[in-house]
Amino acid sequence: MEDRTFLTNNHSTENISDTFREYIELLVEEVVINGESFEVQKKRLRKYSEAAGLNYETIESTLSDLFDAIKELEEHESKSAERFARNLAQNFFFSETEVDKLVDYAAAVRGQKEAARKAQEEKERQAREEAKRKAREEAERRAREKAKMKAKEEAERKAREDRERKAKEEEERRRRERERQEAEEREKERLEAERKAKEEAQKKAKEEAEKETSFDEGVFHYYIIDYHDNGKNEVEVSYSGDKQFCPKEIIIPTTVVHNGVIYTVSVISTYGFSELSNLRSVTIPNTIEEIYHFAFNKCKSLQTVKMGDSIKSIGDSAFDSCENIKSISIPDSVESIGAWAFSGTGLRELTIPKSVRFIGEGAFAYCKKLRHYKVENPNCKIEQQAFANWNFFERLFV
Repeated sequence: MEDRTFLTNNHSTENISDTFREYIELLVEEVVINGESFEVQKKRLRKYSEAAGLNYETIESTLSDLFDAIKELEEHESKSAERFARNLAQNFFFSETEVDKLVDYAAAVRGQKEAARKAQEEKERQAREEAKRKAREEAERRAREKAKMKAKEEAERKAREDRERKAKEEEERRRRERERQEAEEREKERLEAERKAKEEAQKKAKEEAEKETSFDEGVFHYYIIDYHDNGKNEVEVSYSGDKQFCPKEIIIPTTVVHNGVIYTVSVISTYGFSELSNLRSVTIPNTIEEIYHFAFNKCKSLQTVKMGDSIKSIGDSAFDSCENIKSISIPDSVESIGAWAFSGTGLRELTIPKSVRFIGEGAFAYCKKLRHYKVENPNCKIEQQAFANWNFFERLFV
C-alpha cells in the first residue's frame, strides 16, 4: 500500500492547517454523501493545496483511493475495505466520528441496495407465481375446451350413426316398395290407380310448398311477413337454437336468401330471443323497424345492445329483466317505447330522443341504478309509473 502520510511538500504533516482539514472533510461529504462529482472539485482542490503548500498529486490520489474504498463498501461489506478507508481518512486527521459517518453512510447505501435487490427478487417471484397461475388457468381452460370438443365429436358421431341407420331403413323400405311394385305390375288397373295417387300426392306437396310461411337458416327462424302491404319480401326473425347453449354474441343479419328469394329482415319476433342465458351482446341491423313484445325478455347476461337507426317501435317488455344492461343508445328513429320495455334493467343514465312520442306504463320501472334521465320531446306522452320505484333521480325535459 502506498504511503499517504507525506501530504506536504516539506514532508511535514504538522503544516496542514485546521482550515484545510475542514475543507477536505466538507469535500469528502459532498462527494460521498451528496453525490457531487470529484472531477468538478479537483480544480479547486489543486488551488487550495498549492496555496497551503501541500502536494496536490498525493492528496488527489489519496482522496481517489478513499472514494473507491467507500464505493466498494457501498456494494458489499468488507473489513479490509473499511480498514483501508479508515487509514486513508486518518491521513487527513479525520475525527473518529467523521470516519464512522462515512462508513455508516456506505453501510446505509449497501442496505438500500440490498433492500432494492430483495424487493426486485420478490417482484420477480410474484411475477413467476402469476405466470404459473395463468399457465394453470390456461391448462384448465384448454382441458375444458378439449372436453367440450370431445362431447361435440361424440354428438356428431351419434348423429352420423343415426343418419346411417335411417339410410339403411330407407333402403330397406325402398326394396320392399320395389317388390310391391313388381307384384302390382301384373295388375294394370292397380298400377294406374297408384300412378294417379302419386300424382295427387305430388300436387298436394307442391301446393303446400307454395303456402310455406316460415323457414330456418342457421340459428335463426324466419317468418315470412304478409301483413306489410308494401310489395317487399320481408321476414320476422327469432332464435331457433338451444337456448342453454346460445352464443355470447349474436349479430342479426340484414337479409336472408331462401329458395332463390332475397328477404329483408325487418322485425324481431315476439319472444324471438327471450331467456337466452349466455347472450351478452346483440347487434340489431339498420333494416329492423320493429322490436316486438318480449323480444329479449329475461336475457340475464345481456350487456351490450347495438341498435340500428331504422327502429320505429320497441314493444312491451322487449328488454324486461335484462339486469346487466347498464347503458343503451336509443336511435332517433324510435317513435314509441312499450310498457315495461326496459323495466328491471341496470341502466344508469338515459337520453330519450326527440323522435319518441309515447312511453308506455312502467317502461323504465325498477331501474334502481338509474340516476339521471332526459326526455328531449316535451310533448312526449308518458304513461303512469313509466319511471317508478327508483330513488334520487334527476328528470329533465329539453
